[in-house]
Amino acid sequence: MNVLIADDHELIASGVIAYFQGKEHNHTFFQSKSRAEVLQCLSNNTIEVVLQDIQFGDFDGRQVMKEVIAEKPSVKFIALSTHIDEFTVKSTMASGFVGYISKTAPLSEIETALEEVSKGNQYISKDIKDNMFNSLLAGKNESITLTKRELEVLLAIQDELSTKEIAAKLFVSDKTVEGYRANLFLKFDVKNVAGLVKKAILKGFIS
Repeated sequence: MNVLIADDHELIASGVIAYFQGKEHNHTFFQSKSRAEVLQCLSNNTIEVVLQDIQFGDFDGRQVMKEVIAEKPSVKFIALSTHIDEFTVKSTMASGFVGYISKTAPLSEIETALEEVSKGNQYISKDIKDNMFNSLLAGKNESITLTKRELEVLLAIQDELSTKEIAAKLFVSDKTVEGYRANLFLKFDVKNVAGLVKKAILKGFIS
């Protein structure tokens, strides 16, 4: 199986490839660190599975998936993410992903996921299942949770402040603000600022 690891963190891809070295398997691994590299790799190679980082640089991995699937519907996507809240997992799976693996899960889970996906099954890593099950037992409703800093960035976005203005206001770098904004897009399952503000109002975070 030809597998593309689409992650802008070198450590993740290196860890996956190192894990499979010395093991008996029939996988060939490719690596892409950006959306452009993903599209280029898929154009030059027959890729069957993409291990896709959800927060992929400035892009939402789910949008990258939709862009690829529109041209190559046979490619299967498995999410790799540090975000394991129920809302993000469910919205990702509903968008067309066939698997979801936490970046804190054992690397053996990737091996299992590839086996299951090759059989036509879906796969969610054990720690995510446990988290969702515990939330169910605790009677928690599916919801969006924001950190104090994410809420501050959201309010600044509502006030139409630019990235540089938000960075100056919060005494952080432009890149840090972009990271918070990417988190907000991911948590609210939106593609742009207009969609973020609209959904944040509907969810009661801002008025």
